[in-house]
Amino acid sequence: MRNNTIWKLSVSLLIIAFTVSSCKDDDLGPDNDTGAYTLALRSTGSSDVSTDYLVMEGELMQGEISLIGRGIEQSGYHFYQQTGPYLTTITYTDANVATVYKLNEEKALEKHIQFTMGRTHLFHPVDDRNFIAMNIPRGGSENAVFYQVNAETGQVTETATSVFTPTRGSGEQAYFSGMTIRGNKLFVPFFQIAASDFSSTQTDSAYVAIYSYPDLSYEGVITDPRTGPIGAYAAQGHIFTTENNDIYTVSPTAIAAGAPQETRPSGILRIKSGEEVFDEGYFFNVEEKTGGYKICNAQYIGDDKVLASIFSFDKDAYTEDDMWSRRDVKLAIIDVVDQTVNYINGIPVHYGGPTGTFANHMVQDNGMIYIKITNNEGIFIYEIDPQNLTATKGAEITNSAAVYGLFKLEQ
Repeated sequence: MRNNTIWKLSVSLLIIAFTVSSCKDDDLGPDNDTGAYTLALRSTGSSDVSTDYLVMEGELMQGEISLIGRGIEQSGYHFYQQTGPYLTTITYTDANVATVYKLNEEKALEKHIQFTMGRTHLFHPVDDRNFIAMNIPRGGSENAVFYQVNAETGQVTETATSVFTPTRGSGEQAYFSGMTIRGNKLFVPFFQIAASDFSSTQTDSAYVAIYSYPDLSYEGVITDPRTGPIGAYAAQGHIFTTENNDIYTVSPTAIAAGAPQETRPSGILRIKSGEEVFDEGYFFNVEEKTGGYKICNAQYIGDDKVLASIFSFDKDAYTEDDMWSRRDVKLAIIDVVDQTVNYINGIPVHYGGPTGTFANHMVQDNGMIYIKITNNEGIFIYEIDPQNLTATKGAEITNSAAVYGLFKLEQ
C-alpha cells in the first residue's frame, strides 16, 4: 500500500511539474480556464517547491476545484491585491515584482502590466484603480515607506516618512498591521516588536498612527490601554471605516494569532466620525462577551457587521506551541454597534490561517459570502448567508496545499 501511495504521489508531482513548464511562458492559462471567480492556489509539496497558480472557476458550490493541468504560474511566495477589475500579484522578496492581471473579452485572465517596488505585505485599496502598499522591514523600523500604486498604468509613487518614537525607552519598533482612509487622513495601526522574532514587552495598549492623505505626512500616534495591539502580521482587516465614517479597530491579543503575550482582553475600539482620538465611551470587550475567547481574524462586510473567526478554546488552554498556530476557530458575525457576537451555523471548527486576514480569502457576491475553510477533512468553499447566520458546504479544493486568494473580477 505504501509503495502504491508513493507511486501515486510521484505521478501527481510529475503532472504538476508538467503544468508548471507548459504555463510558465504564457500570459494566459488554458483556453477553457475562464469563469466568474479567480483562486490563487498553492501546489502541494515542501515549502521549497510549492508554487502558486491562478485558476478560474465558474462554480464554487459543486464538485472539485483542482489546479492540475490548469492555471497561470506565480513564481515564489505571493501576496495579492484586487483593485476593481485588476488583480495584482506581488512577490514577497527584497525586490518585489508586481504583475497585474485583468479579464480579456473571453473572460480569461491576461497579463496587463508589470512593475517593481520594494518589499511589501500590507495593502489598502483606494478606488477601482489605485491602492496603497507599505514596506515594513522584518525587524521593524522608525520609518515606513508607502507606495501609492495605480494598477491600471503601473505608476508607483514612493513616500518615506518618520512614524514612531519608541515608547518608554523600550527601543522597540513599529510593525504596521492595517490601513483605512477617512477623508484626508490615513489611519495605520501597529504593534511593537523588539526583534525579527516579533518578541515585545509593549503589549498593553492599542496604537494607531495618523497621516495626512494623500501627501502622507506623519501627524502622530493615538493609544488606548483598554485592549492590546491592533491586528497581526499581514492582517488587512482589523481597522475599517463604516458607512457613517466611524472607524473601528480589532485587537486579537492572542498568542495563537501571533501575539508574544496576552496582557489585555481581545476587543474592539472606536474612533468616532470627525474625531482623531479613541472614543472613551466605547469598548467592546469581545473576550468578555464570548466567555473568554479571543478573535483571530476579522473583515468588515458592511452595515456595521464584521465576519470574524474566533478561537474555540479558552485563553488558559494556550501554550507556547500555539504561537501563530491559528488553530480551532469558529466563524461569527459581530455587530460593532449592538456589540453582539452570533456564530454561523453549518461551518465546522477549522484552521484560521494562513497568516494574515480574510481580505483575500472571501468574496461577497449577491448578498452571500464565499470563503475557503480548511480543517482535517480538506479545503472547501462555503457559502454563508450573513442574514440567517447559516452556511452551506460547496466545492472541494483538491491537489492544493492552500488557497491564498479568492476573487471576483469584472471586465
